[in-house]
Amino acid sequence: MKYQRKSNQGFDRFLIHEWLESCEEISATEECGKEIRKQAYQAFRKAAKGEKPADLHTMRRWFGLDGISSPNREMVFHIAISLKLSVEKTQEYLRKGLLLPGIQVNDHREFVYLYAIEHQLDWQMCQEMIVFYEKHLPEMHAKIVGVLRCDSSSGTKRIFI
Repeated sequence: MKYQRKSNQGFDRFLIHEWLESCEEISATEECGKEIRKQAYQAFRKAAKGEKPADLHTMRRWFGLDGISSPNREMVFHIAISLKLSVEKTQEYLRKGLLLPGIQVNDHREFVYLYAIEHQLDWQMCQEMIVFYEKHLPEMHAKIVGVLRCDSSSGTKRIFI
């Protein structure tokens, strides 16, 4: 049975069901005890193999230990890249875990994250790709606008990319 998040349940419950095999026995209304949360957190950390998508205190809070918090979209991508999750599993984290839309390919950052997930790149490489893209975006935009202006003055309607 796969975990189906209800609107009143948090990201911590989603993660617990993702990372603890025995959680399939826990009903949606039953409370997850501290020991269950710890086991799920430890399974998550073991899978991370030394990667830290966030500081330890923050990650503990994702599991409802020492408080409660949920990651933002970018942090979910950091988790996915660090743990080498599939595109489908990343979509689940966004849609079922955070109740947000899936990967937005019209957002250049999320497009880079998608590429990184598909090609098993690390977080540092993603950040470098994003910086490169953002650095060169203004000059590419200027070239495209320049081509469009030149082309529109001649009366033709072609777009060169």
